[in-house]
Amino acid sequence: MVGKSGLPIRRRLDECCPRGFDAAATHAQIHEVIASIDHWSRLHLPRPIGARRHTHTLGAVISHVAHTYAQAQWTLRHGDTEQLRHEAAVHWAEVQQRYADLIAEIRALRIELPTGWHGTRPIL
Repeated sequence: MVGKSGLPIRRRLDECCPRGFDAAATHAQIHEVIASIDHWSRLHLPRPIGARRHTHTLGAVISHVAHTYAQAQWTLRHGDTEQLRHEAAVHWAEVQQRYADLIAEIRALRIELPTGWHGTRPIL
């Protein structure tokens, strides 16, 4: 179901998810993947002195890209209007371009990503 904004309306998990789906476990797995990506980036990405500092870790950026992809794909399949589907496609393209720009900045040693801190669990 889509709201006036065109975004999916959140439904109770028992209404939209398969029987036995564990949202807390899924969120915990996502958090673990983000932490793993951040751990890898601390070990492998350059930490240039004097570079601009980015506000999000690589794991957070990739999580945002994945979330945007999921929303865009849902809207492309279920959006009520052509305009809404077009906006979803444009937004997805923008996120892809910004991610490519970020990778280019990292490779050119012009930006430094934070190392991240995963001392707390996300609120569901």
